[in-house]
Amino acid sequence: MADLATLHFFVVVDIEKFGSRDDPVQEHLRAALYGVLERAARACGLPWPELAREDRGDGVLLVVPPTVSRITLTEGLIRRLQVELTGYARVASPAAVMRLRVALHAGEARRDGHGWVGTSVNTAFRLVDAPPLKAALAAATGARLALIVSDDWYEAVVRHDHDGIDHRAYWRVPVAAKELRTWAWVHVPGTGSPAPEPDDRPAQDQRPAPGSRTAPEAPVAPEALVAPEAPAGRDERPVPETPVPHVQTGRGGIFAFGTMTVHGDAVAGDKSVHGDAP
Repeated sequence: MADLATLHFFVVVDIEKFGSRDDPVQEHLRAALYGVLERAARACGLPWPELAREDRGDGVLLVVPPTVSRITLTEGLIRRLQVELTGYARVASPAAVMRLRVALHAGEARRDGHGWVGTSVNTAFRLVDAPPLKAALAAATGARLALIVSDDWYEAVVRHDHDGIDHRAYWRVPVAAKELRTWAWVHVPGTGSPAPEPDDRPAQDQRPAPGSRTAPEAPVAPEALVAPEAPAGRDERPVPETPVPHVQTGRGGIFAFGTMTVHGDAVAGDKSVHGDAP
């Protein structure tokens, strides 16, 4: 009998514009990435030898046991990654610049003979490749990384402002890629508060009360995002009824405006190297 899937936390890290580099630079970046990840993990108290790791060509999947606090991953790990990336940038050549997209998600998964399998793993990879995250990092030219967290992760950790976490520095985006229809939250550390104005972003008092079955109203027209055709034999899932914001840096931080089309991408079992274009 196969082992049952159990709860794990997933950290997916991708190097921006990895595929545009020459082979020797790619090799250097991969080695540098593992060094950055290990030092950041150890610095915030994560049990590095106990973390399952899967190489993804231009990135890494870290599988973290649920004995680790999600607060540590959301605040401590991201902060230490910032420190390590800043140190790396001081000595890196222009050809070997390294900026990261990072996704955080939690869910059930199990390990088979080839790696980790489960819908939650797929979701983590969909998130790290989400166009709003790529756009946010591309727009924030001075940033070292851009973070995206799933809606469940936001609800469990971010919105409570635990230990150095500021929910006001996150903004909500829809993610529609292949089978996934969900909300997620984007944050670009070190760039100040994001600039959608309060009336243009989902306010806290719009969220349903605990135990409520009523979902918050979408802030914009439902025709702004169209679902791709659902896979045969599966139920269609509702699409978040809001456009994906473009982002642009400016005074006060990152600004969101307009709409863009979300396209899917292959992840997990059907690819080993992610696209790198923002």
